[in-house]
Amino acid sequence: MTAEQTQSADTQPPFRHVDFPVADVSVETRDDGVIYYRCHLEPDPYEPNLYRLLEKAVAERADQTYLKIREKLADGTTGDWLELTYGQLDHNARALGQYFLDQGWGQNSGPILVLSENSFAHASIMFGGYAAQVPVASVSPGYSLMSTSYDKLKHVFDLVKPCAIFVEDGPRFEPALKALDLGACQVIAGTLPADVPALEFDRLTATTPTDAVQRSIDAITGDTIGKILFTSGSTGMPKGVLQSHQLMASNCSMTTSVRRLGDVGADYQVIDWLPWSHSFGGNSNLNACLRMGGTLYIDQGRPLPGQFEETLRTLRDFAPSFYSSTPAAFALLVTALEDEPALRKMFFSRLKAMSYGGASLPEDLFRRMQNVAVKETGQRIVLMSGYGATETGPSVTLSYFASDLVGLLGLPLPGTTVKLVPHGDTYELRFKAPCITPGYVNQPDLTAAAFDEEGYYKIGDAGSFVDPARPELGLKFDGRVAEEFKLLTGTFVSVGKLRLDAVAACSPLVRDAVITGHDRDFIGVMAWPHEAQVRALAGVDADAPLEQALSAPKVREAVMQGLAAHNAVNKGSSTRLKRFIWLAEPPNADGHEITDKGYINQRATLQRRASFVERLYAATPDADVIEV
Repeated sequence: MTAEQTQSADTQPPFRHVDFPVADVSVETRDDGVIYYRCHLEPDPYEPNLYRLLEKAVAERADQTYLKIREKLADGTTGDWLELTYGQLDHNARALGQYFLDQGWGQNSGPILVLSENSFAHASIMFGGYAAQVPVASVSPGYSLMSTSYDKLKHVFDLVKPCAIFVEDGPRFEPALKALDLGACQVIAGTLPADVPALEFDRLTATTPTDAVQRSIDAITGDTIGKILFTSGSTGMPKGVLQSHQLMASNCSMTTSVRRLGDVGADYQVIDWLPWSHSFGGNSNLNACLRMGGTLYIDQGRPLPGQFEETLRTLRDFAPSFYSSTPAAFALLVTALEDEPALRKMFFSRLKAMSYGGASLPEDLFRRMQNVAVKETGQRIVLMSGYGATETGPSVTLSYFASDLVGLLGLPLPGTTVKLVPHGDTYELRFKAPCITPGYVNQPDLTAAAFDEEGYYKIGDAGSFVDPARPELGLKFDGRVAEEFKLLTGTFVSVGKLRLDAVAACSPLVRDAVITGHDRDFIGVMAWPHEAQVRALAGVDADAPLEQALSAPKVREAVMQGLAAHNAVNKGSSTRLKRFIWLAEPPNADGHEITDKGYINQRATLQRRASFVERLYAATPDADVIEV
């Protein structure tokens, strides 16, 4: 019996077919309880040189569009679609590669920092760096545009000591550039800044490449560092994660070899907003589209109020064959699909499958998405969950089977071994695979601490088998090891699952939440509202103060009912939610509460909003605290 047959009730509509491989996994348990969980499938053949994928695409489809993006207009809106073909990208990359080689830049010169958003020029700099073997370090634009202190940008600059910085819009990034002690670091700009010396991007792409560029490409090995991507630790300061060509090329092959959507070339079309400064967007989605020879629509929307409309604008005119995003984006998308029949028809017309990663999907959101899929197509759509980190390429597991379960990590990808180390009533997860980073930039102590005595990468998460007797059903997520805590009673609280349960209990009013209770008597919830849903239930105008909507009797009653329903089936102290308070102020990037992908840092939020925690646990709580 297959996983799909086991996990799909006979009374439900079938899943739209995807040609997934049959799981080939094994489990070995040591006497001390440590488990080794291995995948024995072989990934599709790959060469550990990412530029070879571009050369192959140029040989087969030089005139096909690889990237599309809407033109940005002077008033801040977007216009018609612009296109970059595989051949044009190769031309730009080789010209830039020649210029970089002429400067003497390479593996040891320091990387090229890219501060800007996803764009044609960003992609050209990236592949130009590959061609010349100069690492490219794409940095979150938020470090330059959302911050006023520039602390993270300065930290990154000092950590990697770049040879050059690229910005698309010089005037827009000029304040950030002026905050840095540039010294001999060159600035390359699409539009030149007013008071910072810079080279014009278009002039560099006019460089005539020589045979030196091809020799450099041919000399790339699996150990050659192609990128540096940054991730934040528990302190919120970024670490530079080395991305070798082996890491990127192997992970791309591992993922596409089991995802088997069937679309190649012009039939493979995706829309993606995820920043290339992160592994999910910059490695997984961008490289998979390149390997499949498809077209990627660069979405300039974001899963935030007022910004998601740009995403919907594209989806009203474009039908993806595969849609991959974060739970924050799915939460906004499903509401639009429920409300707009024309959008729903377009979205599901070519869709083979969907996936999410980076955080778990609330069960309520999964059900709503399947309901709209069935309403439109008569079928459910496979919603795969990928799991990993910047250090793992990103994906080391994927639920490459149809399932009704949420919170899945899935099966190990081909060539991956998962080491499960007993941790309370669950397991700490560790990984060994071809796509694991060689380490961190200029931080050997962090590199050493990231691996155990057997060379397994310690990802910091907890997980366990969906069914220990049936390892082919994969792993489920049990939360971050660092976020787990105990109540005063010594009762252990699994924060990851409980956060999802809290969001689901108050759906659709809650956008995200953090869980409180460390060394306290009971568990509390601090939650950010889904503003549109809260205002609609409260019956207040769009311009009314948010606090007015949050305090409305109907909203308070809905939260109380949701928490009471949760507690009715979660009677233990480790899962019962006693008090709740709204956070009207959005998550703060400078305070490290949120990444630019929308993921919440529980620890940083609890530290920054300590006054809210104290209000939750006051002997006599104030009127804003909801108690069940």
